[in-house]
Amino acid sequence: MRTLIVGAGGVGGNLAARLAASYASEHQIGLLARGAHARKIRERGLELRQPTGTLVGHPTIVERLDDVRRVELAILAVKDYALDGLLPKLAGALASGAWVLPLLNGLPRAVVLSQSLPSARLFEVCIYVASRRVEPGIIEQQSPFCRIVLQGAFEAAAGAEAAVCTFLSGGGITCTVSPSIAEEMWTKYLFVCPMAGVTSLYGQTFGEVLTDPRARDLLVASMKEIATLAAACGTPLGSEAVARALETAATFPPTARTSMQNDFAVGQPTELETFSGAVLRLAKRYGLHVPAHTAIYKGLRARTA
Repeated sequence: MRTLIVGAGGVGGNLAARLAASYASEHQIGLLARGAHARKIRERGLELRQPTGTLVGHPTIVERLDDVRRVELAILAVKDYALDGLLPKLAGALASGAWVLPLLNGLPRAVVLSQSLPSARLFEVCIYVASRRVEPGIIEQQSPFCRIVLQGAFEAAAGAEAAVCTFLSGGGITCTVSPSIAEEMWTKYLFVCPMAGVTSLYGQTFGEVLTDPRARDLLVASMKEIATLAAACGTPLGSEAVARALETAATFPPTARTSMQNDFAVGQPTELETFSGAVLRLAKRYGLHVPAHTAIYKGLRARTA
């Protein structure tokens, strides 16, 4: 299968290393990467350090989407703010009917992406992995798991879902098909969005947020707001959703930081609009009051300005 991973950071690099190592001859595994990262991968391969050991894959480096055609499977592992300039070029690189897996933070968006990728068959996807690029050519996975849950967002998707899961599982990725991907994505959003916002606002690690009464109260309030919003959007998460999210947070190392927190710290573009910004827009549509996310958004927007 002619595969292209778009995005060579912690998540995209992780999958590229796995798939390239597992399918050295069976499939063409490409990775969109540039600069020193691309040079190191060409020289010595892409190293993935996992809790269980290290592997090295040798994906084909692609530096420009204009240079690739007839991609059968595209995996989007980029931040939302990169999509506008990327999607038109990606559309030209895809084979007709190509499968596209968007590993994006946020809520379901296959319908929106299909407007830019009209010939593609899109999936809704959740990925669960803690992974980061530590230096050019080296990815470090902190979590003991790398798990993907997906569902095809097109008619008669069952065969494609099974084929994609088989392909990803061959790379050592735990992959399952969800009968209700919207619930899966809202559940993840309830965890990721508040943690990103509160850690960024206070500049605190996971452990500090969970033990600081002021930060924890804001975290819980923002999680409850998302649970209310999910129900308004037709995806109730149940009375234990917030408690489960807090339990998940407690399983992370106390020193863990969120990606958005790191982006704010170094002055890079952030996913604030994907997180609390999106909550505010949806809450307005449904007439909901979300003071916790309003405080997070205003505080971080002021910092950006």
